[in-house]
Amino acid sequence: MKKTPRAKAAKTRGSNSGAVAGPQQGIHRLPVELLNLVLHNVWEDKRTIVACSQVSRLWHEVARPHFFAFIKIASTYEFVKFHAFLHANVDITRHVHKLHLKIASRPRTDRSQHQDNAPAVGRAQLRDLVALLPRLQELHLYDLWVLTSPNPAPDAPDPEPTRSLEKLTIEHRCTVEDLHVSPVMVLNLVSLFTSVDTLELLSMHIPDFPPFDITRLIRTVNVGTLVVRDFSLPPDFDVGVLYNALRELLAPGCLRSLQLGCLRTFFNSRFITDSTARAPEGLRSLGRLVESAARNATHMHLSFRVSGPVGLGEDDPEYWRVLNLHACTSLTSLTLEIGVPPARVPAGAMYMPRVPLAQVCIALLANIPATLRVLTIKLWDVREQAQVKSAKTLGLRALDTALAERHAHLKRVEVMLDGPRSLSMLECSLALTKAMPKLRAKGVLAVVDWVN
Repeated sequence: MKKTPRAKAAKTRGSNSGAVAGPQQGIHRLPVELLNLVLHNVWEDKRTIVACSQVSRLWHEVARPHFFAFIKIASTYEFVKFHAFLHANVDITRHVHKLHLKIASRPRTDRSQHQDNAPAVGRAQLRDLVALLPRLQELHLYDLWVLTSPNPAPDAPDPEPTRSLEKLTIEHRCTVEDLHVSPVMVLNLVSLFTSVDTLELLSMHIPDFPPFDITRLIRTVNVGTLVVRDFSLPPDFDVGVLYNALRELLAPGCLRSLQLGCLRTFFNSRFITDSTARAPEGLRSLGRLVESAARNATHMHLSFRVSGPVGLGEDDPEYWRVLNLHACTSLTSLTLEIGVPPARVPAGAMYMPRVPLAQVCIALLANIPATLRVLTIKLWDVREQAQVKSAKTLGLRALDTALAERHAHLKRVEVMLDGPRSLSMLECSLALTKAMPKLRAKGVLAVVDWVN
């Protein structure tokens, strides 16, 4: 009897299914290179790594290094047990690439305890810990009590002469007064490493201490990208103290990117943008930092916000020359922040600028080298379209003309809008593009999503 086409197809499917079920097939037969690639991209997902390790003995061996590549340790008091664990498990230490050390969560009633009850870390403790992790590339220290680091003797050998990191983040969100840290104490932790590709100093409350002794900084560090963000300062704090400490830490000409978030002052139970950061003394200190460490930088985010009240001379280009931005001949991108005044400002209000804020920006940008290609403007506190349209307080039309005519080398001008959820971003974006017609006509103007 002659077989029908349907019978032949069924036989073919049967033979194929038998081949798939053979001993040479299965998920455990995937190439090890593919498994390594998958595990590398889920290295913080411990459950996925554990599941993969149970497929076969080979997969277990491949997954083991990925499981220990990232370790997060939360402690209430100290890290002695973790140090002992590393000593007892040397085979694990060679796999650790990323380490987080943080304070363990506590009940709200315990958060105001004295500093002795917080995990402590100093330069010596961190040095001993890092010495056990030969492949460590990323280190994150979160809300730890930083111990003072005594200066080594002048002839003392350097215990870590060539140690480097890809990324070091020191974050200190704790608001307990006893846990506030001085910049020098933090920077001495950084100086444990000879080079750090990206250094992040975040959310620090600077105490109202006497002036810091710069000689207490132990050594300079080669840093590629420096990010300083959410620093809270006491009233009338000399920001030059912070800039000078950073200048002493950073090796000359090392920075490719300098990103200084706006400094804030705690005043009358609330945080406000620190206008003293635009005072001549603070600008001179920032200029010395730029000249020393950031003269070769390609990207810069300035540490102050252009806002009211406008100080005497701020609308004069010569006022901003002390920043030494003209010497940054490799600069290709710059971020500038503007605090937009209310549309209807009461007469005599302290935040009413005596000149449109655009005039201050124009004066500052007059010192920028012609290498600049991308300018990012962050407009803060936008509540309504009228603020964007105002020629009296903001003056975007004048800024548009100045950028189009005096900065023809710009390839892109990005504008970001900060406002409440009730604000119609589409309407404000349309108002903004109408206020800057020359840049829009050149095709370089873009309203983009907000990025911190």
